[in-house]
Amino acid sequence: MLWGLFAVYVAGVVFISWHFDRSTRRMVRDQIDAQLRIGVNLAVAAFPSELRARVEDPGSIPLAEDRLYMRRANDLCSSSGLAFLYAMYLDGEAVKQLWTNDFDNELGDGPETWFGRVYVGAADAAKTAIREGKGLHYETYHDEYGDFRGAYLGLTDTAGRTWAIGADLTLSEVNATLANHRRNVLWAGMGGILAGLFLAGGLHAVLRQLGRARRDLGLLAEVAHATGHAVLLADPQHNVVWANAACAHHLGVDSGKVVGRPLGWLLASAESEALRRMLHLGGSCELAGPGKPGASWLLADVRPVPHPGGPPWLVCLLRDLTEHQVVEAELRQAREHAEAAAAAKTAFLANMSHEIRTPLNGMLGMTGLLLEGDLDARRRELVEVVHRSGEALLQLLGDILDLSKMEAQAMRIEPHPCEVAAVVADVVALFRPSAEAKGLAINLVCEPPGAHWLQVDPLRLRQVVGNLVGNAVKFCEHGGITVRLASQPSSAGRRKLVLAVQDTGIGIPLGRQDELFKPFVQIDNSLTRRAGGTGLGLAISRRLVELMGGTISLVSEAGVGSTFTVELDLADVAHPSDLHPTQPRAQRRGRVLVAEGRRTNRTVASLLLRGQGVDEVEQCEDAAETVAQAVASSCALVLLDAELPGGASQVRAALRAASSSSHPIPLIVVLATGTDLPEGYDGCLIRPVTAESLRPLLDRYCPLA
Repeated sequence: MLWGLFAVYVAGVVFISWHFDRSTRRMVRDQIDAQLRIGVNLAVAAFPSELRARVEDPGSIPLAEDRLYMRRANDLCSSSGLAFLYAMYLDGEAVKQLWTNDFDNELGDGPETWFGRVYVGAADAAKTAIREGKGLHYETYHDEYGDFRGAYLGLTDTAGRTWAIGADLTLSEVNATLANHRRNVLWAGMGGILAGLFLAGGLHAVLRQLGRARRDLGLLAEVAHATGHAVLLADPQHNVVWANAACAHHLGVDSGKVVGRPLGWLLASAESEALRRMLHLGGSCELAGPGKPGASWLLADVRPVPHPGGPPWLVCLLRDLTEHQVVEAELRQAREHAEAAAAAKTAFLANMSHEIRTPLNGMLGMTGLLLEGDLDARRRELVEVVHRSGEALLQLLGDILDLSKMEAQAMRIEPHPCEVAAVVADVVALFRPSAEAKGLAINLVCEPPGAHWLQVDPLRLRQVVGNLVGNAVKFCEHGGITVRLASQPSSAGRRKLVLAVQDTGIGIPLGRQDELFKPFVQIDNSLTRRAGGTGLGLAISRRLVELMGGTISLVSEAGVGSTFTVELDLADVAHPSDLHPTQPRAQRRGRVLVAEGRRTNRTVASLLLRGQGVDEVEQCEDAAETVAQAVASSCALVLLDAELPGGASQVRAALRAASSSSHPIPLIVVLATGTDLPEGYDGCLIRPVTAESLRPLLDRYCPLA
């Protein structure tokens, strides 16, 4: 359409140029004709009509008068701007001249030369004027002297003779002026066409950009409609100037009715302070939605957008959060169910662990006592197989329980003042028999030597050291194992504890060392099948060390050996203790009270105590009996089952109240592996209770006699 308009414009420019040139030529011709008409009329007035009689009688007018006429004609031509002025008559078909203003012609002759001379180039209009003898006739012609336009007035004298007065005006200057004018008109027309072309091109570009902008705006509007969210645009005065169709869904108001309303009115359910902040600075908040039934929550997000030449405008996006709230509630409920299920699973595993440990405790205690007695080789071998199988089952049970607690994020660290060297030495002592049975040397090196009293969880530290030393013994076939314990000050009141377990075992390839700390990962399945294990120990140890705020690392080379290093930053505790426990001798002083709900556990603990030199051992099966016996006579030590019928906490509270603050009865709680240490006790034992785990407590509270 634009180029059609441009074509019409070009045609208009051409027509105007042609019409202007034509009108100019017509106007010039009319002016020339008027000038010729004036000259002819002046000539008629200046010359008598009797001049025609000279044709019949050439001598009737003297030559002097003839010259006078010619001079008069020359003056008329000069004053009127005419080129030539002359009188003509017909002689047959030839046009002859009576006189002319050309006083001195090109031959240098006088006026008599023109009299009767034939005018060869006479115009046809002159002949017509002479024949008719009346009227004024015009004609443009060309002769040897150039281009002329002539006017010829036919006259008839009284004798009835016809002749004519003619006037010519040269057109050379007029034609040059008209040609120059035509060129100017042509250039002006071409300039107009070029200007129109540039204007049309610019207008076309502008229209194309406007069209593209209109399409983009339409596309943006379609996108805004397709998002399903309510989109509103507000001016600097916070009045809505545009809204998409989704407003009806979210706000319950048609988009046409939203336009013109204040944005704050639409967001009135928001808090006043939050609304004021959003309208001035932008932001988001949740608000009650008045939209479709069930759409009870909306998220309003307001953002200022720059606007050329003025304050920023506001774009508001409203999103329906109802489904999100429903999903969030469902997820919250599912999480609660999952947490409840995890708690139930943890409680179930704890109960099952306690139930399974009770027969295991009896089995391991009795087999331990059998192994301390006199047995022949065959029976000793059978009892050792039973004992090792029970220990393996107990270890597996503890690992599974610990892993379950870690997955449920229920594992807790309970730091207490602890003699770290004694804990490590106890663990090393537990594995010494199995190491020596394989011909391995196992050594404990403390740097500096002496006691290391620090604030740490003794249960978890014992578990980590036991896993590391146990793996070293399991996967080492020759050479030895060295356990290094070192501590040094790290900051005010804290010490850095470094525990390294080095072995000369199979080693681990560099590319698989990171996998070693993942659950159920075993580097060498064939060796694992021979040595046993589930692949949980190192994963549990790493998690325990991280919970204690430390790190565990590995340096290993296949076929050479491995070194596991644990680094912990712990609070320093000043407490003297002997690093190396004293070996039991014949007799121990003091009375020990065993408070166990299960008969098997009571029997095993009593036998182990007597085996360590304690003669006075009393058994209790519930809380009331325990309190009564402990108060009736002094006790050096009370071993208290955490699951004692009647409540271990009631026993602890009663004995603490009954005993003096200066000489409290030592209470040692007996826990299952993976159970958190409760507060208010002087120490703990982990099932199954062994002679090695009892010895440090007896050395402290029931010294040798």
